Amino acid sequence: MEVEFDSEELAEIVRRSISPDDEPEGKKVRAKTYKEGKRIVIEISAENQEVLTLKNTAEEYLRSIATVINALSATENEPEGEVKKDEGEI
Repeated sequence: MEVEFDSEELAEIVRRSISPDDEPEGKKVRAKTYKEGKRIVIEISAENQEVLTLKNTAEEYLRSIATVINALSATENEPEGEVKKDEGEI
């Protein structure tokens, strides 16, 4: 699976954020992430080629990537030195 980003810097930030999800050899599911320019490549394999396991693992990586992107977007929109307060917070 490959995901392309706007910059190499963003690809590296996301790669570092999701690489702890990589599974070591010897597990039922193995995953490895690496960066190629602006792209992150995620290689996923499973014993006995269990399709549902592969699908679920791919979805977990995509959710993790979305979470990182959303967090980065939220911090870019915040003025420096200010903490955003939720409406209705007491």
